[in-house]
Amino acid sequence: MDYLKNRYHGKDNPTRSATDWFDLLSKSYTTYTRVKTVFNDLGIDADEVINVENASRVLSNPVVAASVYEKIEREFGIPAEKSAAFAERNKNNLEGWTKFVEENGNE
Repeated sequence: MDYLKNRYHGKDNPTRSATDWFDLLSKSYTTYTRVKTVFNDLGIDADEVINVENASRVLSNPVVAASVYEKIEREFGIPAEKSAAFAERNKNNLEGWTKFVEENGNE
């Protein structure tokens, strides 16, 4: 819920029907859950990765980071190099990663 509120609260979105909002929020929630699973499947506590500092610490390990980027590539079709570049430029929390996937994924 926090991700959805932060992502869409106060945004200058065009007027949408209830169905459009439901579809948009459903897709965002699904993406957030899938991104969280990427971290959880690698043995990373995604509830800790919510914090930017913890996400940076996790991704500072090159082996773990490479695994995250490869899994994002498999799950969402985003090249691992693009995820690595994103991580270098932006020390983001799980919400930031979800937004990155929403904007760059093949879905």
